[in-house]
Amino acid sequence: MLNAMIRSRTAYFLPLLAGALLGFGSARALEITTKDGKTYTGVSIVGNDESHLSILHDQGGAKIHFEYLNEELQKKYNYDRFKVWFTEYELAKEISKESGRPLLAFFWVSDQAVSQKPGVKPDPKASDGGAAIRKKVFNRNDFKRLAYQKLVLFEADYPTTRPQPKEIRERNAKLKQELEITEMPALVLLSANGESVGQVPLTASHGKDGSTDVLTSLQNMVVSATFVPPSEASPAPAPKAEPNSSSISPSAAPAPAAAPPPVEPSPPPASSPIASPSSD
Repeated sequence: MLNAMIRSRTAYFLPLLAGALLGFGSARALEITTKDGKTYTGVSIVGNDESHLSILHDQGGAKIHFEYLNEELQKKYNYDRFKVWFTEYELAKEISKESGRPLLAFFWVSDQAVSQKPGVKPDPKASDGGAAIRKKVFNRNDFKRLAYQKLVLFEADYPTTRPQPKEIRERNAKLKQELEITEMPALVLLSANGESVGQVPLTASHGKDGSTDVLTSLQNMVVSATFVPPSEASPAPAPKAEPNSSSISPSAAPAPAAAPPPVEPSPPPASSPIASPSSD
């Protein structure tokens, strides 16, 4: 009876295994060329998250940001560039400039946590590396609405114990110095043309209404940042003035010449009406 069970189960699973292997083989026939010129052959798509596609290919494995993939793949996996946190600053800055949206940059330490001893309240001033901001602010629906509609999101992580690729570590260190980040967590807003609008105050983020304070400050800064890029608005009045002046200038050229005639003494010399009463 045991042998019969084994045979029946083998007969059931073997076709499934064969089908899976065949499917895997056919999937590896894909070829992907990214927007920055990299080509992957014998591709099998093994997974994805909101910002990246994970693949196996002839040379190994890779995780590719959807920004570097074609529109067809972006649509297939429901990618939305305004609902993800970028980790490449130059890419985020490019999208900010292209879309005209301010860039919100979050600097944090992912593996830093406030130590909590049993029966001892944590120091509200102690930094947790940014976990509270992510939990209390970024998870709020009103933050998501603001971010998805008006911002480009970027984050840089500075772990103290967790390994990080050298390239990312050096890139983030350079950025931290460039934007003058002295302590973390930090939340910095930049206009679409790359100018720093300022840091969002995070001092009250651990308090009861801290997330509301942070969000209110951010909303006010976004308003100012959104109207910074319209530096094109200053030239706009100039063109309006030019057509008006040009249309007036032909008629305005005689006008200055016509202005003297009204001022000419010819009207005042009509003192003859004034002299007529004296003649009477």
